[in-house]
Amino acid sequence: MFINTIKLDNYRIYYGKNELQFNKSDRKNIFIIAGNNGYGKTTLLTSLVWCLYGKGMSDVDEVFKTQVLEAGGYNRFAATNLNKLANSSSESQYSVEINFSDISIPTLPCYSISIKRTYDVRASSETVRILIDGNPNE
Repeated sequence: MFINTIKLDNYRIYYGKNELQFNKSDRKNIFIIAGNNGYGKTTLLTSLVWCLYGKGMSDVDEVFKTQVLEAGGYNRFAATNLNKLANSSSESQYSVEINFSDISIPTLPCYSISIKRTYDVRASSETVRILIDGNPNE
């Protein structure tokens, strides 16, 4: 499995639409994300866990469980993920999307999977869209 792109839209410090592209190469198969403290490396990791697990992220690691509990529950935790500038501009949604390719799941023959999780802080609601080879998941 290979991550092609990660798209963040108004997620925490990532204001607006931000996209990371991981160009596949036969010679290079490792990507390093580096930066000074406070520049979004941990936020990027948290966004991936949130996108893949949503409410279940508390079960992934004790760190996430603590963050959700300290916020006062999942919906309060999720509401804090909206970028502050987006919030002050009356925007109410943020999202994270991960696009995978070269998938090897014996029971699911496909080339690509896209997972997008969106949260609306006004409605306290979450949606997940999963596309398999560009088609909605059943």
